[in-house]
Amino acid sequence: MAGLPVLIEDVARWYAATTVALGIRTGLTDALLAGGGTAEELAAAAGVDRDNAARWADAMVTGGYATVSDGRYTSNEDALGLLRGGFPLDASAIVELLVPLGSLLPRVVMAIRDGNGVRPEE
Repeated sequence: MAGLPVLIEDVARWYAATTVALGIRTGLTDALLAGGGTAEELAAAAGVDRDNAARWADAMVTGGYATVSDGRYTSNEDALGLLRGGFPLDASAIVELLVPLGSLLPRVVMAIRDGNGVRPEE
């Protein structure tokens, strides 16, 4: 992504991290970390639709989290390895936080406008 405007790079990285979060929630990330495989093998391991597993795996390649060779997807250990543990914080929880944060945006806009803030229960 070198040479792209910072805003576009940030959007692309958000999309890539959200793809990881989808994989965590569906079991696809675990399947990839367990040795990877073809889209069909990933789908079977995660119990998801094969076509959607293929789209997810291709997005993981685009995001730099995986590689593909002869139809077989493998994790990029430099990018995903911290999900195995050993990082001072729970990396999965950090990634998964992206999903609800997006849904809070309308409430944050309202809080900025009305000055009432966002309550923890929201």
